[in-house]
Amino acid sequence: AWENEFGKGIVSGTVCDASKVDDCDALCTEVMNLFENQLHILVNNVGTNIRRPSTLDYTEDDLNVLARTNFLSCWRLSNKLQPALASAAAQDGDASIVHVSSVAGVIAMRS
Repeated sequence: AWENEFGKGIVSGTVCDASKVDDCDALCTEVMNLFENQLHILVNNVGTNIRRPSTLDYTEDDLNVLARTNFLSCWRLSNKLQPALASAAAQDGDASIVHVSSVAGVIAMRS
């Protein structure tokens, strides 16, 4: 456990391949159990990139990997952990979801 001027808190880490449904489900179960169905903050900080010489070189599998990892994982975790976030907000007044994204969405990046 971790302690600072705000009192005691729980800090925990786990391994999860966010592109895999089963891994996300296991992570959510672990979080719900560890934090007794109350979560004050969820930080979605996952992403990947596949570089190809041309957009014509991307395959449907490439796009599926990107969508599963960069978009669906954030939606899945937010959706599954929403009850724990709502429970914390009902008790303490607030809870937050932070989505961390890439600068690649706003500037051109050379492949």
